[in-house]
Amino acid sequence: MVELYTVAKAGLGSFRENKASFVAHKGKYDDPYADNLEAQIDAAMALPSLQMRDMRTEVAGIQLKVLAQTCLDNWQALKLYIRDVAGWKDEQKPRLEGAGWKDYAKAAAFNWEYVELLNNQGSIFIGDFEAELLAGNNMPGGFRAQYEAGRSAYATLLGELIDAKQDNPQETKVKMDANNALYDTVMDMFEDGRYIAKGDRPLADRFTFARVLNKIRKPTTTEGGGGGGGTPTGDGNVKGKVTGKADGMPLVGALVTFSSDVDKTFTTDSNGLYDSGAIKNGDYAVKVWDENHEQIETTLTVNGNMVQDFAMDPLV
Repeated sequence: MVELYTVAKAGLGSFRENKASFVAHKGKYDDPYADNLEAQIDAAMALPSLQMRDMRTEVAGIQLKVLAQTCLDNWQALKLYIRDVAGWKDEQKPRLEGAGWKDYAKAAAFNWEYVELLNNQGSIFIGDFEAELLAGNNMPGGFRAQYEAGRSAYATLLGELIDAKQDNPQETKVKMDANNALYDTVMDMFEDGRYIAKGDRPLADRFTFARVLNKIRKPTTTEGGGGGGGTPTGDGNVKGKVTGKADGMPLVGALVTFSSDVDKTFTTDSNGLYDSGAIKNGDYAVKVWDENHEQIETTLTVNGNMVQDFAMDPLV
């Protein structure tokens, strides 16, 4: 939603420059309005992004794997101590199974729940048979504390990982609600702005989402303007037409964004046509946006010169 924040900030600046006209139109555009909108933008931006939320769980998963390996190593040491207990030579199978041996394979595959189960069974075994394991200078006196430290650290981080995964959908909803509320605020103000600017197209453009975004972004075709027509300098090219699905009419000023390692956005011309110009072959996430239609999100594999049209559903 970087586009939303960028356009919202630009719109706020345009509002402040034309505040007197807004106040004359509606009393709600008083002094606190601009400050409240700025605070709303900042609050939405401050909420963790999807990438940030995914990073937390991914990092916790990596750290958990390290702790799991420590626990597995501790259990293997316990296995050797069980092997060397005097009088247990013929009892290895039930003793090892009592310590968690049957769960070891799944734990070694980093099945988080089985690592915890293995840890707990080993801990119980050590507690029940500590005297036998210590006898004859077999298991070191500090091993039990070492084992428990690994088990405790693992259990703590596992709990944090599970909690983070449960929080993720909730945080996603909070972020989406904040973005949607900001979008509604900005679009309401923009609608009033276009009414105030009637007859003044350049000023009205400052309160039109697609126009503002197009002006902010750098051109991405080699030449030929927003509608494309540049000379391709790469190994692929995508052209197409964006229309309204309800009436088949071309959509002027719609934004078509191709995303891979970077975002490239193209604007449809007076005939609803866009042209990517030079673009590398490969897989792209594609978004098509128009302020009066439902956004399209899809994927596209570019392989040479291609034609890709889009028909957009009207906003309900």
